[in-house]
Amino acid sequence: MTVAATHVAPIGDRLAVYAEAPVVRHGNWLNKVLQQASAEGRGLLLVTPPRSALSRGLLHLLDRTGALWLVEAEEDGTPYLGRSGHTVHLDDDGAVEILDDPHPCWLREGAAEGRGGILLQAETLMPRRAGTRAGGLTEAVFAAATGGAPLGWGLQEPVTEPWDPEEITARVSRGEPLDVLLHVAGPDGEHRPAATTLIQRPRNGVVEHVSLAAERSAPMEAAELTALAHALHRQGVRWARVEHVVGSDPTVVPP
Repeated sequence: MTVAATHVAPIGDRLAVYAEAPVVRHGNWLNKVLQQASAEGRGLLLVTPPRSALSRGLLHLLDRTGALWLVEAEEDGTPYLGRSGHTVHLDDDGAVEILDDPHPCWLREGAAEGRGGILLQAETLMPRRAGTRAGGLTEAVFAAATGGAPLGWGLQEPVTEPWDPEEITARVSRGEPLDVLLHVAGPDGEHRPAATTLIQRPRNGVVEHVSLAAERSAPMEAAELTALAHALHRQGVRWARVEHVVGSDPTVVPP
C-alpha cells in the first residue's frame, strides 16, 4: 500500500495532509486532496513522520503547486521542513514562520555506503504543429542514462499505462490544461529509473521537460557524458543538467 495511514485537517487557509508510509507517492487519494485544496483556494501542507520519504515525482508536484512538506519530530512533535530541516512555527490560521536553525532530527546519520545514482534534467522546445510528437526527449534521456526505454506512464503513481508516445501526444494535445505532468517508470533491475515529464504548451510551441532519477554503482564516465550530450543535442535541448547522488536511493527523498 502506497500510503499506510492518512487523514486531512484544515488549518486556517491550508489543508494539512498527514501521511505515513516508507515512501509517500502521488497516489489517487492524495491527488484528490490536491484538487480539493485547489478548488477551495487553500494551500497544502503535507505532514509526515521522519521515517517517511517522498517520491521525487510527488516532490516535483509539491514544488509546482507551492505546497510545503513538513516533518513532525517524533520526540516532541515539532514541525520542520523536509527539504531543508529548518524548524517552523505553524499558526492556527495556517501561517508558516520559518526559523533560522535546522531541527536536530534533520541532521541525518548513517548514509547508505555504496548506494547512489544520478539525477538528470533536460528541456526542449518543439514547434507547435500537427507532426509534433511528445515523449521523444523522455526516451532519449532514458536510453542515454540507463541503456533502456520507458516502460509505462500515468498521471499518478504507480503508473498504469504502457509507454506509448502517440497516446501521450494525443492526451496532452486535448484542450485544457496547458500543462500536464506525467510520471514515467522504467524497468526494475540495475538502474530502477523513475522520471517526471512535464509537457507545456505556450504560444510559441510545445515544451518537454524531463527529470529522471536512476541508481548507479559509479558516476557516469566521460564517454557516457559525451554520448548523453550528443543524444540531447539531437533532441534540440535548451538546457540539461546531471547531478550525482551519494549515500541514498536517488528516486526518493528522505527528510
